[in-house]
Amino acid sequence: MDETRYHIHEFARLAGVTVRTLHFYDRAGLLKPARASGGARPRLYAAADLLRLQQILTLKYLGFSLREIHTLLHDPAYDVRDSLRLQKAAIDRRILQMQHVSYALAQTLEKLDGGRAIDWQQVIAVVQGLTAADKADWLARYFPPDRADWLHERSVQMPPAAVQAGAAAWDDLYADFRRHSHLPAHDPQVQALAAQMHTLIVGFTGGDPALEDGLRALYHDPAALPAAYRPAADDSVLHDFMQQALTLYRQQKGATS
Repeated sequence: MDETRYHIHEFARLAGVTVRTLHFYDRAGLLKPARASGGARPRLYAAADLLRLQQILTLKYLGFSLREIHTLLHDPAYDVRDSLRLQKAAIDRRILQMQHVSYALAQTLEKLDGGRAIDWQQVIAVVQGLTAADKADWLARYFPPDRADWLHERSVQMPPAAVQAGAAAWDDLYADFRRHSHLPAHDPQVQALAAQMHTLIVGFTGGDPALEDGLRALYHDPAALPAAYRPAADDSVLHDFMQQALTLYRQQKGATS
C-alpha cells in the first residue's frame, strides 16, 4: 500500500474535488484525514483515502443520501469488494440507460430528417432517462458543493407533499406579485408580499448568504429547476420587481430592528 501522505490542498488537487468538499465530508464523518505526529499535527490524507472518496462519490452519484452513505460505510459488515461490485453493476445499468436515451434520440432525429412523424414514445423514453440526473445536477450548477450536498439531503428527506406545498406557495406569491406589479415596490400591499417572500426564502436557505446567492441566480433561470420545484411564472421583469421589493423590505426591516 502506498504510504504517501497529502496535505488537504494536495489531496483535493489529486482527487479533482474542492477543499470545501473535503471539509464537508470530514464534518459529516465520511472521510476523516489522519493527523501527523509532532509540530502543529496537520491533517493528512493517505492514498487509501482516494478509495474511500471514490466510494462516497459513486454512492452519491447513484442517489444515496449522505446519511445512507454514512450508515453503509460504517457498517461492520461492509466489504469494499462487494460494494465495488454493486457499484459497478449500478453504473453499468446507468450506462445502459443512457445508451437507451442515445438510441431514442437517434431514432427521433432519423424520423425528423426523413420528414416522418415523431414517435412520441421515443421522446418519453428520453425524458424518463434524463429525469434522475435532472433532480440532482441543478444543485451543483448554482450552489457551492457543501451547500448543494445539504440541499440534496433536504430534498431526499422532504416528503413529496411538502415539496408540492412549497412550490404552490411560490406559485401563489408569483401570482400575487404579478397582480400588484402596477404598484411601486414601496406600496404597503407589495411590501406585505415581500414579507411573505422573505419568509419563504429564509425557510429555504436558513439565512445562509451562499444559498440565497444561488437562489437569486435561479430567479433568472427557472428552467434549470426540476419540474417539481419550478414556479409557474417565468418572467425576468417580474423577478426584478420582486427582488426590488424584497431589498426594500429588508432595508426597512433592518432599520427598525
